[in-house]
Amino acid sequence: MSEGHRVQETTAASARPAAPSSFGERIGDWAGRQAELDLESSLADLGALLVDGQPLQDTLRQVADYTVAAIPGADGAGVTLLENRGPANVVASAEFVRSLDDAQYSLREGPCVAALDSGRTHVVRSVHADQRWPRFAARAVEHGVLSVLSLPLQVRGVTRGALNVYSRTEGSFDLPAVRIGELFAGPAAVTAATAQILADSRQLAEHLGEALRGRAVIDQAKGILMAVHGCDADQAFALLREASQSSHRKLRDVAHDMVTEIARRPPAK
Repeated sequence: MSEGHRVQETTAASARPAAPSSFGERIGDWAGRQAELDLESSLADLGALLVDGQPLQDTLRQVADYTVAAIPGADGAGVTLLENRGPANVVASAEFVRSLDDAQYSLREGPCVAALDSGRTHVVRSVHADQRWPRFAARAVEHGVLSVLSLPLQVRGVTRGALNVYSRTEGSFDLPAVRIGELFAGPAAVTAATAQILADSRQLAEHLGEALRGRAVIDQAKGILMAVHGCDADQAFALLREASQSSHRKLRDVAHDMVTEIARRPPAK
């Protein structure tokens, strides 16, 4: 065989893609692709959540469900949003998740508490071997949980809450799983924070509506008192306030009863 022919054979062989050397490598490639597809699907579902306009708790519960679907090895997940007084709006994909989240907040120890305080990801690869939070570890073992991943939910560098991810398998959250979790946590934080803002806006609108309706009925009651007693608006309001204080009832309720009573009377002939 000529030297040129051998070079051609070598070049052709190197140009062919190398086949996976073992069944294990092929399984690894498939698992990696499946994890990528799960992440893509969960992110797509996450992006559609705010369109429905559903209550905050329902949105957060779906975020928890999508977290389980996105992160390899996850058996359950919880979402916690912070308010001024600390953790609030805690939702879970399963009952054991809620129990463990509550345990962390009552004990003031655990990976989620650490993620909230530090704004950094915390991983417990084995609750038996990890010595950082022994009381939490004991609770986790009681529920059959052997590894935990806690991810801060941050928007523009501000920690707004955390994702708690639990597995019943030791060592579930390796570096690829943690990376997927961190990729998912960014959009999840925006979704959760936006859902909270929308819920607060709806609540404010309801309160304003109630205030306006209360103001309207108070004005009607003042008009009635002005007509009956021949007084001005300030004097009528003073009479309403006096009735409210003496009966230990809200001014709006006193005014509503007065207007309702007048409306029930038959018209004067």
